[in-house]
Amino acid sequence: MYIQERTAELQAKIEVEVSTKREEARQVEATLKKLQARLQKEESEGRAKLHAKLAAETEEARQKIESEQVKLDRDKEEFRRQESLLKQNLEKVTQELRNAGDDVVNRFLAIAPLLGSTIFARPVQLERQFEQKPDELCDRPTPEFAIPAHLTTATLETADPVTETAFFDRFRRVVDDNGFTYRPLDLQRFHVSVKCGDLTILGGPSGTGKSSLPALYSQALLGECAADGRTGCLMININPSWMDTRDLLGHLNTLERRYYPAESGLFQHLVYAEAEHAAKVSSTGLYLTCLDEMNLSQVEHYFSDFMMVLERRGKDRSIQCFSEEIIGEHCPFRKWARIRLAPSLRFVGTVNFDETTRLLSDRLLDRVNMIRLASGALPSVAGSDGSPLMGADGRIITLRDFQMWQKDAALPSDLASLLDALRPSLSIIGCPLSPRVYRAICRFVSSASAVMSSDTAFDAQLAQRVIPKIRNLVTRSQLDALDELNQTLESSSIGTFEESRMLLEEVRQSAQTRGWDVGD
Repeated sequence: MYIQERTAELQAKIEVEVSTKREEARQVEATLKKLQARLQKEESEGRAKLHAKLAAETEEARQKIESEQVKLDRDKEEFRRQESLLKQNLEKVTQELRNAGDDVVNRFLAIAPLLGSTIFARPVQLERQFEQKPDELCDRPTPEFAIPAHLTTATLETADPVTETAFFDRFRRVVDDNGFTYRPLDLQRFHVSVKCGDLTILGGPSGTGKSSLPALYSQALLGECAADGRTGCLMININPSWMDTRDLLGHLNTLERRYYPAESGLFQHLVYAEAEHAAKVSSTGLYLTCLDEMNLSQVEHYFSDFMMVLERRGKDRSIQCFSEEIIGEHCPFRKWARIRLAPSLRFVGTVNFDETTRLLSDRLLDRVNMIRLASGALPSVAGSDGSPLMGADGRIITLRDFQMWQKDAALPSDLASLLDALRPSLSIIGCPLSPRVYRAICRFVSSASAVMSSDTAFDAQLAQRVIPKIRNLVTRSQLDALDELNQTLESSSIGTFEESRMLLEEVRQSAQTRGWDVGD
């Protein structure tokens, strides 16, 4: 009804609005045409400028090419001129030499007798000297290398056996008499580790006696033989620049065809051990070597050959030092091109963990007992003045003694069950239990009965063989698995496992300090 009554009014309003919109449309269309015209003009001007610039650059390039071509043609012409001049001069000189050749020869023949006795005498002798064979050139005095007689002299089997308990008491007395202080547990762990393994690593803060412990242990092994001039522990200071086995053992000079042992003395040490074992078999003494600050350089660089060979047995347990075909007859070390590593050898390494050292690899940790020494009570003033270490009473400990003290039995059933309970968490963390580590744990626990209980030995193996490989925890599942390990040990009724739980707590705190909380 409203629309019908106001149709005209509404129609008028609509017409006004339509007219307004049409006017606005015309204005917009006019503006658009102006913009299009402006754009076309700018495009045309820009194209013209671009063509002009391109033409200018093309002309400049053409001029440069023409200039270079002119210079090149001039150089070619000069080269042809010099070549022609040189040919003319060579032909002239050649003709002159040909014409004067006969005269020069006659003059030389006239004075040849005088030259032979004066000027040419020394050069001829020098030439003969350089024509000598390598063996003659290097035939200078060489110090003799001899093995001490007491190492190759067979001994009668009349010595009374030494019990492991008696030897360990001797070891503790040597430590006390020399004024050093260690935790009893650390002494026990070190003794069993050296007895059962070829390589043991001592870690811990500086000043905890890592370097002194192998020397003290060597004195206990030697007993009364320490006063007879028999060498104790060989101390080798690792150099950060060492890159391969030659830095540790020695190098071959191919020009002189001689082998030069390294200053470390390890080459001679290995030769002595091999010679004594060949002469005395299991009656040989033990040979300790301490690689002090062994992670100053990458261990795999200079000790890689030993890491692989020490696990072998029989003839394969040997180190190739040089090729016997290259060495000369004059070299005193010729017969030791390949040294067999005697079973009486034991290596001990000391490590610090700071900005000057290298991180120990999983490949190395899988093969060693890693003992972290704790700071004990303050030592006495004895032994702190740098005086020689005091020895011990009793006969020398031999390889036969070590072999009698070693056992290789399975784990007790309760410890085996506990180890099975730990394996899933270890797999989640990223350090599953390898067969090599499992066999080492069994050997250590079964061989430790004379100095520690089986649960303490198992705790030591977790702290030395398993937990050192736990690092770089980055996921929540790994942190949960770490907590599960700690809870499993804490709830066990077998023992307290204080060492392992303490190290697990340090790993947990280290992960929290880094602030890594990454989801799975």
